[in-house]
This record gives sequence, structure tokens and C-alpha cells, in this order.
Amino acid sequence: HKRDKMDSHLMMVTQKLMSTQDQLTQMSKQNEMYKSQIDSLIVSSQAENYHMKIISESRHAIDLVARDIIFKSGDLDGQVCPVVIKMTELDKKKMDGTEWYSDPFYTHKKGYKMCLCVDTDGDGVGKDTHLSVFL
Repeated sequence: HKRDKMDSHLMMVTQKLMSTQDQLTQMSKQNEMYKSQIDSLIVSSQAENYHMKIISESRHAIDLVARDIIFKSGDLDGQVCPVVIKMTELDKKKMDGTEWYSDPFYTHKKGYKMCLCVDTDGDGVGKDTHLSVFL
């Protein structure tokens, strides 16, 4: 009788172990599938970041060419073309204690060539309390 009980118990434990092994195999397959999806998303994200960088660089190049065309053409029908200056990396310049300079621009056709200089720490009397801007 003890032998039958022991065989029955061993059979039950074996079935549980096989069931657990099946579950582990299934979870391992699912884990591999998730890993593959994550790797795919990472590659997709890297490609998207690369494309965004290319787009940004292209826009900057187009802006520079357009600005050059506008400045070389000068006034259009007596209208002065507006200049938009984007200040980039100003926080970094502030931390470095350096000045920020814009790209050069012209006042009008055959006019003065200028650039904007921004000192985030101020200059002279405004040192460390004001922002100084120079043309």
C-alpha cells in the first residue's frame, strides 16, 4: 500500500514538474519575442533620431542658403527683409562663460555686414547681473 501511495505521489510531482517545465518553455519563448520587439524598436528609434538629425541639418542649410539669397538680393521692392536669429546653445555658453555670436547678416543690399554678440554674464557695469547684447 505504501508503494502505491509513493508511486502516486511521484506521478503527481512528475506531472507538476512537467507542467512547470512547459510553462517555463512558453515564458522563455515569449521573453525572446519581447526581446526581439524591443531590439526592433531600438533600431527604429535610432533610425528616427538619425533622420531627425538629417532633417534638422538640412533645414539649417536651407535657412543659410535662403538668408544668403535674401541678403544678396537686398531690398525687395524697397522693403527691408526681416532677419530672424535663433540663439542656440545659450545655456552651454553661459556655463562656459563664453559669448554667443550669430551668423553674419547684412543691413541691406551692399550694406554693412554685422553679427549679434550676446554675453550672458553681462559686460562692464552689468557684469554678473545683466545680459549684454552687441551688434
